[in-house]
Amino acid sequence: MVEKDKEKIKLSDFDILETLGTGSFGRVRLGRHKKNKKIYAIKILKKCEIIRLKQVDHIHSEFQILNQLNHPFIVEFKGALTNDPKYLYFILEFVPGGELFTVLRTAGSFPEDQCK
Repeated sequence: MVEKDKEKIKLSDFDILETLGTGSFGRVRLGRHKKNKKIYAIKILKKCEIIRLKQVDHIHSEFQILNQLNHPFIVEFKGALTNDPKYLYFILEFVPGGELFTVLRTAGSFPEDQCK
């Protein structure tokens, strides 16, 4: 585990629940921590697809950026599980409501008072 806050996290610490979304490299699943019962978004990336699509640098950059960020408007990155031979796991704060991009695309734009 490569962790942001030095807390050792293992995949076995979570109950993996329903799929929240899918993408080119894998999917995002809901995960419930077995001990503290908190809900997280677990981004599960297929290593072979990352390599096949030549996205290794992109994923590495995503990890580096998420690992350094600490801002209330950006999903909190808890850590990454890297020791699985097939998958890479990013453990993220779960924020209900879906991706902001999808909401904005559906709405077209937000009224100014909603953006404050």
